[in-house]
Amino acid sequence: MSVKLIENPTEGDILYVNSLTRDSFTGVEVPPESHLRNAVKSGRLFLSIPQDSQPVGYAIVTERYDAPWLFSMAVDPYARKCGYGQGLLKAVTNDAYDRGHRMVGLTVKQDNIGAQIMYLKAGFIVELVMYNYYIDADGLLMRKRWK
Repeated sequence: MSVKLIENPTEGDILYVNSLTRDSFTGVEVPPESHLRNAVKSGRLFLSIPQDSQPVGYAIVTERYDAPWLFSMAVDPYARKCGYGQGLLKAVTNDAYDRGHRMVGLTVKQDNIGAQIMYLKAGFIVELVMYNYYIDADGLLMRKRWK
């Protein structure tokens, strides 16, 4: 498995992100297609690609308050629990560190326990509970910081 930073995302990359988002976030609030499109074009897009295969996951990083922010991340449901999410998260945090940042932030639904566990294992900590952040749930503000 490799994770690639896509320097100049194509229309095909944007369509892939939109499609995977719809497939991965079933039954929950998803960002509108226009928000995903803008984030891909203005942020940094990482794709998780198994050897000689099609992408199975993505991570979009935007800037928020002059710091990298994990805008959205998804892994195909059939490819979960295989390390692709961890690989994407490691690429995102390494990229931020290599670019001189000392923090990466994200928000996650409070009831998304699987994602929270992955973020905690990667060194993120919960800094704030945001009540009614999502339409149907509270959110957690999580950050990973370096000294």
